[in-house]
Amino acid sequence: MSDRKTMKQVFDQQFNAEMLQEQILSRYEKNKRNQKRTVGFSLAFITIFMLMISTQFKQNFKENEDLININQVKEPSAMRLDLDVKIVDAHSLPYHEIFDSINLTHYYLSSNMELYGRSDIESSVYDQLVQYEKIYHNTQNDNWIKIAYSEEHPPVRDYYFKNKHAVSKIKDVEMIIYQYENSYMVQFQYKNLYFDIETYGLTQPELIALLKSMIQ
Repeated sequence: MSDRKTMKQVFDQQFNAEMLQEQILSRYEKNKRNQKRTVGFSLAFITIFMLMISTQFKQNFKENEDLININQVKEPSAMRLDLDVKIVDAHSLPYHEIFDSINLTHYYLSSNMELYGRSDIESSVYDQLVQYEKIYHNTQNDNWIKIAYSEEHPPVRDYYFKNKHAVSKIKDVEMIIYQYENSYMVQFQYKNLYFDIETYGLTQPELIALLKSMIQ
């Protein structure tokens, strides 16, 4: 009996039931807290990841979204230009690949021009190149498109607008679009060229299709 009593005392000393229960419960609560932390961390990570994807998607969508604002003009103001116009062959103009992509159904290139000004206002010699111009005519009606461009500065024209203007954007290229009666005028810069486009008889969808074909 003494041996059994001794063994029971040793067992009670080494394996305290209450202490063992507390240790088990402590470990259980600790594991439970760790699981909550892991789940919480995972949920937070997933939320942040989805927000990043959503933000990137919205950003890409906005970057690829066109913005069209047509500025209506009641009456343009005239401006006198002192320029000399030279009709030239298309091959004599500097090559720009942008003109290869222009989509102009039922239009043909009717004229290529170089416009010159005077480097010396006191001189009668027009020796300073100002800009180039291409004119396209429709084969079925009187509609036409004039594309003026320059490598140095915005092209000049013999009229201007006093109105405040809203900006349009096609494929991230900003531009100003005016409308006066049956004509549209567009100004923008693209691929190191300044453009000034004037159209007669084109509809708004036809104008936008033209601009989108130029801006690749």
